[in-house]
This record gives sequence, structure tokens and C-alpha cells, in this order.
Amino acid sequence: MTIIQNAGVVISAAVFLFGIENTDYNSNKSKFFATLSFILIIETIVRIVSKAAGSVVLQKDWLVVIADEDSKKLTKLNSVTTLIDQVANCISAIPTLILWDLTNIRVICCFVVGYNVIGCFVEILIMNKLAKITPKLNTTAKQKTTPLSDANAENETLIGTAECDKNGAKVSGFSIYSRHELFVLGIANSLLYFTVIGDNSVTRIYYLSNCLSKTVIAFAITGSALSGILGMRFYNFLMRKYKNSMKVTKIVSFAHWPVLWLCVFSFFLPDSIFKPFKNFTDLEDDKNVFCEGRNFTWSVVLFVIGIVLARFGLWAFDISSRQVFQERVIESERTVIASWQSSLNTIGDVAMGICLIFVDKNFHFGWHGISSAVVITFAHILFQIKYR
Repeated sequence: MTIIQNAGVVISAAVFLFGIENTDYNSNKSKFFATLSFILIIETIVRIVSKAAGSVVLQKDWLVVIADEDSKKLTKLNSVTTLIDQVANCISAIPTLILWDLTNIRVICCFVVGYNVIGCFVEILIMNKLAKITPKLNTTAKQKTTPLSDANAENETLIGTAECDKNGAKVSGFSIYSRHELFVLGIANSLLYFTVIGDNSVTRIYYLSNCLSKTVIAFAITGSALSGILGMRFYNFLMRKYKNSMKVTKIVSFAHWPVLWLCVFSFFLPDSIFKPFKNFTDLEDDKNVFCEGRNFTWSVVLFVIGIVLARFGLWAFDISSRQVFQERVIESERTVIASWQSSLNTIGDVAMGICLIFVDKNFHFGWHGISSAVVITFAHILFQIKYR
């Protein structure tokens, strides 16, 4: 999966660079451009699927096997993987955006190719090392009938396996997922993916529309990553104090959704580009005219602050809810439930993408931000009510 993901990025960069070098053919009506676009779309789909599969294997299976039923060790492993994610976000995004400001797209493509080739080799070396020091990863472990224990959690027994229910009847993968005690937590997690209030390409385009330079955007991404790392540390502190992953998840939930409403408030500041009732068929404001004489808007400053603060709670909630699944899902059901969870997460992401396709003007971006805050707030409330 690692090779597929990194090879996909390299292919995308190469195809994109090839398209730039052949600008004479680069038009919407050109068969050449259509072919390149088709290749990029197919490659992106393959890369996303492989990334999802890799995430299921690593976070939902490998970490549990390595932890070997040690809740403290599992907490540490989840924290380390999150730290690596955040550092990788900084290492990849910051130089790319700064180079984009200082050089050209050809240099960016070459940097992306080099970064992913090196990253691929590093990942393979690390995974081989893990496989050597943890022999269980290379063998099929015996099926367990009870989940990892949580020190203060109730002593529950989960009945059934990935193939049959308690009566011996065959059940589908989704039935296993939907009948599980953590089904509502999974739904809440998937709703968090229906958002534009985060560190993604859509948000970065919004930053550019609000006069921020790519270098400033790089620092905003760094702030989000550092906030995520602090969230991870907060999660560690709470786990040491309460030793109960479900209780910690309930606590960190309140560190996420309230600050998202700062982003919503930012859309209504006087210098915001958000025009809620502007005609959909109207043209977007010219960026050069809008940004003349200023390098930012106070609206986008508050929006960035909201995102940075939200990453603290988001990553803490993500790690703690992940550990709840790792501890309370038996081994025979782990892959099935993790696969369905990954699928629902993707559905949430796709749903937001569809909304962006149909409502694509920058002066209506605020509607997407508002809907994101509403859906995420609903997800957290749903979670708190179900597991109160």
C-alpha cells in the first residue's frame, strides 16, 4: 500500500509536469488534456483506496497487535503515529508552499517526486523493522473473544464473530458494524469528514481568495500541526489521569466543536468575502481588485485562529475515539468494522465534495463553513447523548 500511495503521487507530479511542458495542447477541448485529466483522476482514486486500506491495517490492526493488550502502550503508540502525521504535514506542506512563492511549478513537481521517493523508502524500512521486532505481525493471531480491557470500563463480553451471530446465523459486514456498541461513535466520526473547516485544499484556496500569500498559509498549516500535537499531549495527560478512553473521548469532544463557531462568526465580519444572498450566477470578485492594498482580511485571520484551535480538540478526539475502537472491538471483527468505518468516512468527504461542486463560488464559501459547523456539532451531541 505504501508503494502504491507514493508511486501515485510521483505519477501525478510527472503527468502534471508533462502537461505544463506541452502547453500548446493544454485546453479543455483537447483530447490530450482530457487524457491527462482521466489519468490523474484514476490515479487519485487508486491512491485514496490504498491509503484507506493502509490506514485500516496500521491503525486498527498493527498497533493493537504491537500493544499486546497493554492499554498504556496502545496510548503511547497512538500518540506517536499522530505526532508523525503532524510532523509529516509540516515537512511536506511548508516547503512546497514556500517554494511555490519563490520558484515555479516545475521545481514544486520535482520536490514532490523526491520527497515521496525518499518517504517511500523510509516507510518500508520502518515497517520491515517493526515486522522483525514484532513477529506477531507476520502471523495470523488466534481469534480473541474479548476486547482489550479498559481499566475503568465495564467488564463486557461481546458475543459473536465476524462470520456468525450468537445464533450461528451468517451476518453481513455492515450488520456486524451496525450492531456493535460503538456504531454511533463511528457515525459521529464519519460526520466529522463533512467539513471545509480544516487543513485541506479547499480551505487553502479560500485563504488565497482572502489575500494570504502561500508562505503565510504555510505558517497557518504549521500552527494547525502544532495545535494537533498539543491536543495529542492533552490526550496523554487525560489518559494518565482517568485511564478510561471513553471518558477521555467525552471530555476532548468539548475541545473541538465549540471553537468551530469562531470560523462561522468570521464569515460575518465586515471585510468578509461571504455574500450569503448573492446571485449564484454572478461572477466572483476579481482577486486583484479585492486584495489591492492589503495582504489579509480580519475575517480570514479569525477563520485561521478557529481552525488552529479546533485542531487541538480534533486530534485529541480522533486519537481517543480510535483507542476506544481498538480496545472494544474483538480481533475477528476488527478488519470488518474498520473497513466500514473508513468507507463511511469517505462518504462524508465525498458528500462535502459534491456540495462544493454545486455551490462553487467563493462568495458562498461561508455556507459550506456554516453547514460544516452544524454537522460536526450534531455529531458530537449525538455521541454525548448515546454514551452519557
